[in-house]
Amino acid sequence: MLKNTLYPILDLELLRTFVAVVEQGELKKAAQQVHRSQAAVSMQLKRLESQLDSHLMERNNQGINLTESGKTLLAYARQLLQLSQQTLAAMNPTQLQEQLRFGIPSDYANTFTREFIPQLTMALPDVQPYINCAPSRALREQLNQGKLDVIIVSGESAQEPHPLLWSEAQRWVAPIQCHPELQDSLPVAILDTDCIIRDQTHALLQQSGHCWHSVFTGSQLENLAVAVESGMAIALLPEQLINPSTMRILESQTFSVTALITMHLIFADHVSEQAQQEVKRCMSRVIEVMQRQPGH
Repeated sequence: MLKNTLYPILDLELLRTFVAVVEQGELKKAAQQVHRSQAAVSMQLKRLESQLDSHLMERNNQGINLTESGKTLLAYARQLLQLSQQTLAAMNPTQLQEQLRFGIPSDYANTFTREFIPQLTMALPDVQPYINCAPSRALREQLNQGKLDVIIVSGESAQEPHPLLWSEAQRWVAPIQCHPELQDSLPVAILDTDCIIRDQTHALLQQSGHCWHSVFTGSQLENLAVAVESGMAIALLPEQLINPSTMRILESQTFSVTALITMHLIFADHVSEQAQQEVKRCMSRVIEVMQRQPGH
């Protein structure tokens, strides 16, 4: 026969503070996010570690590193906070759930879905996100047609009027094990979608004066990187995709000219100011996480 045992209950406020510290990377920023003093945040972390009888993180001048226990807790903490928000929304029948339709290029979909959506769900629990992955130009068209509400797209010119999220330099790269760039006709891996990166690649190839031919076409930059690593092609890639153990950056004068890709946030006119501000706030946190990752 089972005994009636009272198990300890995790404090959601402590979990919220823990997640904020992890995402912000420092106590000061986390304190601002949860509207508490830095001393109060530190005390909450100690209370959480005491309740769990586990050491959750190491703090040093370089930032915060989670222990194995901390990594385990982070996954569950995000789920519990999200469930709490969903419960509050379900118990308020006067608030109808609104759908917010996002568009983002496929190359950034993994990070967007993994990092941004949990942030948005906590900030706007009454909003049901919808995501469409497509090239930037197609996303701009869908926004103009009223099919999307928010898009993250590459800039089309230096005078792009919409807010800048981040920028990335692109470099010509070749496989480390061979030299396809020495061939009379350059074997190139290139995007087959209508986008600014494809245009930049064509323009730089024309500017180089080299003969070239495509040996690999695809719709995602990661696939072009694989083609380079296999030894079959050179390609123009963002620096974050360049693996120094399998690729060489081409430094000769022919390939010294680089291109810059900029990513911008665009809202449809009908999106409320509150929703815009929350989306921007969530995006800024995600970008901070991305910048702390290797390759940035």
